[in-house]
Amino acid sequence: LFMVLSIRELYKDAWIITRASKKENYKRLKHAGADKIISPEASGGVDLYFAAVEPNLVYVTQRHGIDFLEREFEILKKHDCHLENIEYHFPGVRTPVTRTIGVLDEEERNHFIDRVKNNPDVRESLDIMYNTVNGVHSHWISGPDKDHIDMVVGELEKEGSLLGINLEFKEINEFTKQFKE
Repeated sequence: LFMVLSIRELYKDAWIITRASKKENYKRLKHAGADKIISPEASGGVDLYFAAVEPNLVYVTQRHGIDFLEREFEILKKHDCHLENIEYHFPGVRTPVTRTIGVLDEEERNHFIDRVKNNPDVRESLDIMYNTVNGVHSHWISGPDKDHIDMVVGELEKEGSLLGINLEFKEINEFTKQFKE
């Protein structure tokens, strides 16, 4: 704080970057004349969190119809992984329609697959959704570790449904246009 005050007094036009070890000091440093305030302690914690979590999540983009859903769940179950969500990508629309799934136990998975197979209304609704997005959708897949997730990705690739990993909007949008019938 003293250094910021001194520099501002001596060099009125100086660009001052300072470090804050506590959140409550941000306001004081800003008031004293700091232009930019950083906190390695705060950002370091966030960086560590994401470094620890990141290997257990992967963002996959796929193309398949509803008849592949059961096989997809089998692959995930085999490797102790889960679909966290599904994002339906409409051609040209930047923000996908997202549905949170979370961890489904075996009974919930079986109930969902049974409804898709045996309830004509559910099947028709999903068919319309999948046809509208040309079968292109994305998932966040979670698992116990990177090896398990890599096995899921490998099997999805062998099945031919995987379009890519960690794709950006432009890449996904190209797929939605490419597969437009």
